[in-house]
Amino acid sequence: LLIIAVVAATLIGMQAPLLGVFLSSLPGNILRAILLIVSGGLVLWHFIDWGNDYYVVTDQRVIHRERILLLYDQQDECPINKVQNVNVRRTSWVTSIFDIGDVAIETQGQRSNVEFHWVEKPEDAAKAIMGHVTQARVVGHASEKAKIRATIRREMRLGGEHTARTEQTYKSKRAQQGQA
Repeated sequence: LLIIAVVAATLIGMQAPLLGVFLSSLPGNILRAILLIVSGGLVLWHFIDWGNDYYVVTDQRVIHRERILLLYDQQDECPINKVQNVNVRRTSWVTSIFDIGDVAIETQGQRSNVEFHWVEKPEDAAKAIMGHVTQARVVGHASEKAKIRATIRREMRLGGEHTARTEQTYKSKRAQQGQA
């Protein structure tokens, strides 16, 4: 954007005939200054807008909070165990040079995708997110196994004081079967 403004200011300074009578009648330096101030303001606005956005990754969820100064505030989030895939996108060669990119987090459901824009070292961010996803899946599987074991013990009454009695009953039945 700033490059376009500089090129336009240079063309106006040359008073190119294609720019029309209105633009060529204004002094070139004043118009150049106005274009540079406006483009600088736009660059500053985008920088402030980017700086007040928050990206949070925890062992429980992924959160993107988008804020536009005094106008807009939105928060997208999803549980970490719903994440299916994480992709990194680079929009131009400039983002590759500065190691900046977008991280797209694909989740279960239609409207639950979360995107992080202009992230420094996006591959590292994607690996960290997938690390949390893997950890959540391991913990989830262990929790499910523990619940199943607890249910089986409860159903079979193998917990606590019943365990010794059940083992004695099992051994005596095996002994009776061995004698028969």
